[in-house]
Amino acid sequence: MGRKSKSKNDPPADDAMDVDTLAIATPKASKKKRRRPRPNSLKSSSSYTSSNNPSLRNCWLTSNDSTSPFTLSPHLLWCSPSTHTNNPPLILPSTFSPLLSQLITLKKSLNPTSTTHSNMLNSSLKPGGSQILLTEPSSASNSFRISRIISNPFDHLTTKRGVAPRFVNRSAIKLSNIDHILDYALTSLGDLSLPLKFLDLCGAPGGFSEYIIYRSAKRNRRARGWGMSLREGNEEGVGCPWRLEHLIGIMNEGDVGYRVVEGEDGTGDIYNLRNVEELRKQIEIDSHEFPSEIKHDKVHLVVADGGFDAQRDEENQEIIATKLVACQSAAGIGMLSTGGIMVLKYFGSFSNNTRRILEILASCFMRFSVIKPVTSRPASAERYLVCGNFLSPETLPSLITEILHPSETNNFPLTPITSFLSNVDLKMLMLNVKGVESILRVLKMAVESGFKLEEIGKNDPVRKLLYSGKVDVNEYREAWEL
Repeated sequence: MGRKSKSKNDPPADDAMDVDTLAIATPKASKKKRRRPRPNSLKSSSSYTSSNNPSLRNCWLTSNDSTSPFTLSPHLLWCSPSTHTNNPPLILPSTFSPLLSQLITLKKSLNPTSTTHSNMLNSSLKPGGSQILLTEPSSASNSFRISRIISNPFDHLTTKRGVAPRFVNRSAIKLSNIDHILDYALTSLGDLSLPLKFLDLCGAPGGFSEYIIYRSAKRNRRARGWGMSLREGNEEGVGCPWRLEHLIGIMNEGDVGYRVVEGEDGTGDIYNLRNVEELRKQIEIDSHEFPSEIKHDKVHLVVADGGFDAQRDEENQEIIATKLVACQSAAGIGMLSTGGIMVLKYFGSFSNNTRRILEILASCFMRFSVIKPVTSRPASAERYLVCGNFLSPETLPSLITEILHPSETNNFPLTPITSFLSNVDLKMLMLNVKGVESILRVLKMAVESGFKLEEIGKNDPVRKLLYSGKVDVNEYREAWEL
């Protein structure tokens, strides 16, 4: 819960230190003359139309139902809770069952196949009998990791040689990807002459916050951010410390402030409503310290990237995530200003409880969409609900009730929101199946041919069968302004 697992591919933070030993809070105003922020030449947050370079592929999901599941499209399909037209029909649960069963079966075969490959390498023998020279023992996890990279040409965008190796983890690049798809609406909210106020829920070690801070400093815009994430652990996982110390120079130079809030009990656990209330009070206190530049005690942007230890458990991950999604949603809309945006990671809406929570959340906004950025692996169930133009927190009591007393009814009404989410679930299942099949294909070809996976790529016999090849990192770095 609120846990951000550390990946071996994640670049390390610079000069890592305990965040509590450093004064990461709202800085004093800089004495040097500030340059006025450049006017946003992109679409405003109310427009939400993508002006992406058509040669770049930015998201996995497409608004065209007739396309294959691996078609990549920058075009988003927006849903309005108040509009009952132009929404796809509800997909019945019976449609999901075969795909979900197929996906579970495929994922269960990943570890045995990876183990077979690593054992083959460790035996130092190819099927034909010739030796393979290894510099160190192989492992199933290493075989899986490399095959995952080979099968996805976008995977290396988030590695140390990717578009932005400076970032603390992959999450920063995912948010950059999403922000680009939205014409930078996330980081262009509000009056550009005033600070951008944002809240990062369950986001440690801080990738989302890091991107927002970086973007604000690069565009010469002041910003004020707050973050709360699980510090130690709870029944669903182990916490993760914040790692934003390397940004202190950028924050002070660009007049960007950030405060980590740990809540009333010091755990940062969003399941404790008193911690959420303490977070709200801290935002209010900090806002009142700068009355001339911050006109209200709410934020323009809420990002919520909470995860948990069992998120790779395909059969149970959505059930476990339901409470996390509800708590992040309730906390977010309780601190979001009118017209603001919320970005929430979730893992599917197959259960009635999850659909009910997302229905309540989406009804607070003028419109919403779901984005699966190319920087999010196709075999992963994660996707991001982007809710735009916040109307009011009138449904907050309903969310609190749903958290404390989850609904058990199976009678869920057909609405534009549930219809939309069901279609997203179907497309995501198709994408996940295709993604896992591609990983298995690489592993099986490596086993059959006796290849070390590192050897697959230069001549590209495998890659050509799966995709058109690696993407141009420099092209993406320039397009995403990193």
